Amino acid sequence: MTRGLELLIAQTILQGFDAQYGRFLEVTSGAQQRFEQADWHAVQQAMKQRIHLYDHHVGLVVEQLRCITEGKSTDVDFLLRVKQQYTQLLPDYPRFEIAESFSIRSTAACLTTAR
Repeated sequence: MTRGLELLIAQTILQGFDAQYGRFLEVTSGAQQRFEQADWHAVQQAMKQRIHLYDHHVGLVVEQLRCITEGKSTDVDFLLRVKQQYTQLLPDYPRFEIAESFSIRSTAACLTTAR
């Protein structure tokens, strides 16, 4: 696998995170109204939806990464280089910790599916 692939993968992960976070904000935007109306069922459904969105978007990113890597197994050294590229995309990123967590989950899924 080529060196430019690490950057492409890092960018793909970050784009996946941004998509997930945008949907997360959509679901969260009604939180105050649900609370004020004591709509506890809707509160619970929104919490479930947020968790599902995270898992769903990680799955989408993992599928994209499989396509990018043509299903080839990725070793730990390669994924460390991806992490380095990803971290370089995040200076002054407003949601750094959440984006980093998303990256870890996505790359961990790649490791487990590649074996």
